Amino acid sequence: MIGLSIGRMRLPSAIAYALLLGLAAGCARPAMSNDPFSSPELSPIADAVRRGDGTEIRRQLESVDVDAPGSDGSTLLFEAIRRGRVESVEVLMAAGADPNRRDARGDTPMHAAAFSGDPGLLRAVIAGGGDVNARATGTGVTPLVPALRSPSREQYKVLLEAGADPDLADPNGGTPLHTAASTNNGQAILDLLASGASPLARDATGASFQTYYFNYDRALLNDRARDERRRVAAWLKANGIPLEAGVGEADQG
Repeated sequence: MIGLSIGRMRLPSAIAYALLLGLAAGCARPAMSNDPFSSPELSPIADAVRRGDGTEIRRQLESVDVDAPGSDGSTLLFEAIRRGRVESVEVLMAAGADPNRRDARGDTPMHAAAFSGDPGLLRAVIAGGGDVNARATGTGVTPLVPALRSPSREQYKVLLEAGADPDLADPNGGTPLHTAASTNNGQAILDLLASGASPLARDATGASFQTYYFNYDRALLNDRARDERRRVAAWLKANGIPLEAGVGEADQG
């Protein structure tokens, strides 16, 4: 018997044995779910959203609020974007899902779609009324910033085509141009400048986009990146913008 066996052990051994039993009992407990839509009310529709099952989503919406939040504060629209389900996004939007409702972090579905790397998702949210200039309450950035950090270079172009303002700065003065520069995205810099971004904008440290962009070691860049640097420098010179000290002669050739 367990009680008798423990009683016959030396005290340290008995304590260790009891701890092992406690650990074993803890391991037997079911793990807590990380699924924000695991509640009985939301689980069926969340599963349909993840499958892209429009018929089932519509059926579930007869009894479920389309903007019902999960335990993490996000909505089913966020979940559809996370799962890359354009069909689910379109069905939810048609049913009235709010594309500008913020999650617990202060991001909107527009921010999530912008970062997703899927232009189809982003276009679907925009078509449903997503604000291309919405500011995240946590960081103050617009969707252009996560779009510029997205795996797809198409994302920021979709936003610019939809009328996104390329000059809106975050609380630290950083603009989308600063983001493009800090990620060494010369083509995005050119596209932002062509869309009206100010090349003279400075962040809270007093740095313009040139400070970040031309600070990259040129020797580490590939041919495409070097060509982009030459084109950016040429644009600045052609538009009367002084080149900063970090712009080398090779970038101007």
